[in-house]
Amino acid sequence: MTPQDELVDFLKGLYAEALDIVELKNTDYATDDDPLSNFRLVESLGIVETEKAIFVRLSDKYARLANFLKRGDFAVKDERVEDTVKDLINYAGILLYAIKKRKKDEEDEGELFDYNVG
Repeated sequence: MTPQDELVDFLKGLYAEALDIVELKNTDYATDDDPLSNFRLVESLGIVETEKAIFVRLSDKYARLANFLKRGDFAVKDERVEDTVKDLINYAGILLYAIKKRKKDEEDEGELFDYNVG
């Protein structure tokens, strides 16, 4: 196995684990008819747009990871660096989904799952 193959295999496993987490957490946080309902709540209250709410969560995880890299450990011991990285992956994907979903809803055309945002 080449180093590139090893990296791709590692990422496939990581992404699969991250996806499993999204499926479980979405059941806890969102409604059956709206997978973004927990993020849309702040928009419905007039606080901030859904995408910005997702970005806040993404930046929380980024800050947590940055502090881990600076200090070498987490103060809260029940979450590992792997958990934070998986959350970053998931929030980034959720953010892209929300951006594409809003664009599709506003334009009412185009493919939601065409990954080109532009």
